[in-house]
Amino acid sequence: MQTTRLFVGVPIQQEIKKIFHQLKIKNKNIEGIRWVSDDNLHITTCFLGDIENNKISNVVFMLQQFLLGKKELKLHFDRFQLSPKRKPYMIWARFQQDECFSDLSISMMKIFSREINKIKRPIPHITLARFNKQTNINEINLSNNLNNIEVKMRKIILYKSILKPSGAQYYPIAEYNLIPNL
Repeated sequence: MQTTRLFVGVPIQQEIKKIFHQLKIKNKNIEGIRWVSDDNLHITTCFLGDIENNKISNVVFMLQQFLLGKKELKLHFDRFQLSPKRKPYMIWARFQQDECFSDLSISMMKIFSREINKIKRPIPHITLARFNKQTNINEINLSNNLNNIEVKMRKIILYKSILKPSGAQYYPIAEYNLIPNL
């Protein structure tokens, strides 16, 4: 049975991408860092993994039903960090913990727990870059003066992920608009 690697995520507004681009500029001369393309920047709400192709339409429908009536959220930028802490290989833009985001993610995971075995509770973040073992992490400049940066979660997208030697490529399968806060 053929499968497709899927995840649910939040697209990032263009103005936020421009702000995070400054980190790339500060660290452009450090060897071994592979920056995520602007088109691939997102916040993962639920990683689904490899789903059998004949079940994808069920996932699309289940998400549509789950997201009906859900209101848009805001996530507030916290800091840049190297992740994971023990043996880092990524640069994250991490956001403050948000109860509504956590509830949304956990509820989504519960929906798919019957079909998906390895779901982890996500920390709200954007993966900005990956780096190899040879990268001198002490040279990476994570300093910032970013205050009051927020990502508005107006839309949630079901993405297909295709892994390539040059990096993952993400393609939207279905988009779901959230209800605006008035």
